[in-house]
Amino acid sequence: MPILRAVSELADEKMHSIPVLGCYGVFGADLTSDAWYLVSPISFVDLITCPVLIQVATGDMLVPHSQVTSRFPRPIDPELFPKGYQRDFASLTLNEKARRTLEEIVGGDNIRFHLLPLPEGIHEFTRAAIVGQAPMPKGGPENIDRPWDPTRQWNVAIFDEGPPLPHSGHTRYSWACSPDGFVATYKQAPLPVDLLTPSKLDRVLQRYMGELANVPMLADGAPANRLNYPRLEKLDAVTGLLDYASTSRAHAKHLARVYRKGRRKPFGHRTSVGELCRVRERLLLALGA
Repeated sequence: MPILRAVSELADEKMHSIPVLGCYGVFGADLTSDAWYLVSPISFVDLITCPVLIQVATGDMLVPHSQVTSRFPRPIDPELFPKGYQRDFASLTLNEKARRTLEEIVGGDNIRFHLLPLPEGIHEFTRAAIVGQAPMPKGGPENIDRPWDPTRQWNVAIFDEGPPLPHSGHTRYSWACSPDGFVATYKQAPLPVDLLTPSKLDRVLQRYMGELANVPMLADGAPANRLNYPRLEKLDAVTGLLDYASTSRAHAKHLARVYRKGRRKPFGHRTSVGELCRVRERLLLALGA
């Protein structure tokens, strides 16, 4: 298991620089803690309102695709792995809130999976190549435009590689797959008015006010600080709201309506494009910009 071993060895020396393993030094080793749920994207799926296209691989040794969906199981050969090795999502996820797949949270009507077979010309990463005993394969398959369904907010391309092998990284094979069509479409698409929801606006205002809810606790019992630069957080929050509201009159009215119905009022009982412009100007002056 050379890749997992390499990550573990680095974690011993530079714990805070290694994703996931480094988190043990920050959030502690109690895997029942809510901190592990609160740092996961599934804890704020309701704040993600834009179209999403991601890729996962059944042969991913480091990030099992079973945390995204329980479909498409690809059982490992236990004879190839150390005795006692486990990768079962349900049994390894000790925090009950986190023991839900992305598909369970998003809902079946809002997500689509695209299972991709191995294309012609693809190469498998061998153990010898991974550990430097043989050259990496040259060439590879033609690029695949990552498939997606415009009627679903969430699209997941799944590389069907079979089960992971002990030496695997994030993929077993040398895929060439890019989101060109998806990106080109949404670069030109108009900004939907309903992209701003009450929960999303509330989170933006939490950032502006420096009052984040659902903050994970650190290993020492202190709350994690996700607002290291308060003035820049304020500026970013206001700029985002202003960009949205300036898109059209419908966007400005929607923001004003959602803001008026919300409980956080940092800009007064009501807000408008003009008020947001004035707030932004004051912030820029305070920053010396």
